[in-house]
Amino acid sequence: MHAANSPETPNHMHGLARLGMVIAVLAIGFVVSGALLTEIVFSYPGLGLLLVNAVADNDYALLQGIFLLITFAVLLANLIADFVYVFLDPRIRQEA
Repeated sequence: MHAANSPETPNHMHGLARLGMVIAVLAIGFVVSGALLTEIVFSYPGLGLLLVNAVADNDYALLQGIFLLITFAVLLANLIADFVYVFLDPRIRQEA
């Protein structure tokens, strides 16, 4: 049994914050796929349409560049999520 204000008392807000960040980071992959649909519907030239055209033209160098850009975007989002998580959950902070 934990005291009400004890540092050992479970705080479910930290778990919810972590879950929210994980969902936001994973959503980046869906943004890319959703961008393709939006670009097709509204005839808006963008990265998704460029990706489809590169596949149709067997342009492997362009495909590698697009995938590299998407990979860096996901890595950057994960890095930002890790930094934000330190501020949201004080339990993981380490004193130097």
